[in-house]
Amino acid sequence: MATSKTTVIIVGGIPCVGKSSICASLAKSLGIGIVLSGDYLREFIRPIIAEDSRYTVLNTSVYDSWKKFG
Repeated sequence: MATSKTTVIIVGGIPCVGKSSICASLAKSLGIGIVLSGDYLREFIRPIIAEDSRYTVLNTSVYDSWKKFG
C-alpha cells in the first residue's frame, strides 16, 4: 500500500513583520497553491485540539499569544 506525505510549512511571528510576503514568495518558489492565514488556521485547528492542553496558545489572540511563551 502506497502512502503519500504532506508537507506543512508554518511561518509565525508578530503582526506586520512580513510573514505574508515571505509565505507568498515561498509558495511561488515551491509551487504551492494554498496559503492559509494564521487566523484561518487557528479556527480550523481549535476544534481538533480542544482537549489537548499543550495547545492552549491556539485559543488566544495573536496579540496575546506571546504571553504563553514567557
